[in-house]
Amino acid sequence: MKPTGMPSGLNRWWGVAFSAAILLIVWPWPGVWMGIQSLRLMMRIGTMLGLPVIFGDQQLQVGGLVVPWSDDCAGVAFFAILPLLACWRSWRENSPATLWQTLLLPWLLAAAANGLRVSGILVCRWWLQPAVESLQMHHFLGFVSLLLAVVVILPSSHTRELRVQVLHLAGLLALLTPQLQAPGGWLIALCSMVVLAMRMRRADAISRRFTNVGFTLLWGLAAAWIGFSQMESLWLPWLLVSPFFSRSSMPLCGWLLLPGCLPLIAIQQPWSGIILLPICVVILRCLHWSPKTPDASFSITPSMWRQSFATLAVMLPFAAIGLGKQAVLRQEVPVATLRPQLVAPAQYELHLERQSPQIRVDWIGAQGGGRHHTLPVCMAFRGEHLHTVHDVSAVWTDGKVWRREYFLHEGQLLDRYPAYLKSSFWPTRSSGVHLIFSALSHAMSAQEFAEMTDALAKRVFQHQRELYQTHAKRPLDPALTLDKTQIAETHTQASD
Repeated sequence: MKPTGMPSGLNRWWGVAFSAAILLIVWPWPGVWMGIQSLRLMMRIGTMLGLPVIFGDQQLQVGGLVVPWSDDCAGVAFFAILPLLACWRSWRENSPATLWQTLLLPWLLAAAANGLRVSGILVCRWWLQPAVESLQMHHFLGFVSLLLAVVVILPSSHTRELRVQVLHLAGLLALLTPQLQAPGGWLIALCSMVVLAMRMRRADAISRRFTNVGFTLLWGLAAAWIGFSQMESLWLPWLLVSPFFSRSSMPLCGWLLLPGCLPLIAIQQPWSGIILLPICVVILRCLHWSPKTPDASFSITPSMWRQSFATLAVMLPFAAIGLGKQAVLRQEVPVATLRPQLVAPAQYELHLERQSPQIRVDWIGAQGGGRHHTLPVCMAFRGEHLHTVHDVSAVWTDGKVWRREYFLHEGQLLDRYPAYLKSSFWPTRSSGVHLIFSALSHAMSAQEFAEMTDALAKRVFQHQRELYQTHAKRPLDPALTLDKTQIAETHTQASD
């Protein structure tokens, strides 16, 4: 449909709420402050009611239960996403926006939803799993709390026709909110919300695309592949292209924005700059679009079996996070000859014989059965931004430390991330091990670091040789076998 002018619902309060939401996506610290203050207020109320609650800077203590605390627990994504949802509702219904409906009410609901989520985590830790705080617990509790908030923001969701749509909205927001404070999270949020707005221009509860058996079957097969391969980052774009959304087809620009919903792409700086301009153009066009009215030929109430199937589809990503337990059980641990020292769950520091004291070797197992990130993404989560060394492309640095990565996977030693993705692409494959080598840049040149880490990586693989011969599905690569001369040369380099 061609632009027909700015809808009447887009007044100054709509602009204020929309701008505030975008600001919190790009600059989340005000949302962190609001989330922390709302949680402190909730804890004070609990203390007044006699609950033994202590809210510290690094931990939250309820009686004898101590739960680690960080800014990620403040629920900043709730404060950014819910106002956008309220703005979308005002735009779709073409009704005058008010400050209460588009900003104040969503922020109150965000504080309540985050408080409910944190309370649920505390209850689960204290009652169901006192020593475990699993990823699926976080996602499911976020889904439940957001579902209640979405029902309040969208009062028309009480009708039977829109229940499926509300479930999908809550599921999408629950998958989106944990991404906001991750590296590239602002781009993931913007791309997701723009694609979501394009998908939901029509008011039908279930799309005509559902009648396309071929697309629905392909969508279901994709879910099976994502679940068994444990690539959790793909669940968000999978739900965005769901056949249960109201718009019968997504425009080409929507498909072009879909890769921006993936952390692997959103973290790349060139992609961020390239995609930002199309996002702005699409947002401006969306603001001028008039919401489409329901198609009279398809505005029937969806059958019960379709609603049930749609509900199961929404719940699938949250249930599938636990399907990788077999991969977790297969998670490799370093052999004793590597003299591993446990530094965190599934993470060891290795101490090889005659290893140079200037080089640190970290053995990192996958968390929850999911795939490993690239080295720059891993370090970005720790606040370190790496770039490649000009003369030695395999070495990364932040100007202070040399870093290099390898992967141990299914009897192979891989030194490139694309090779690791290719090897771990198929379902039932293990996540493998991420080896990260580090050294201070003033201690040696990048070329020396590359040569020494290459030899050390082969030695680590050599120590794991017996384990791989027992469990690997493919024969060992003969090129990775070190003879006594190579081992002696490695020892000499390490002692220099």
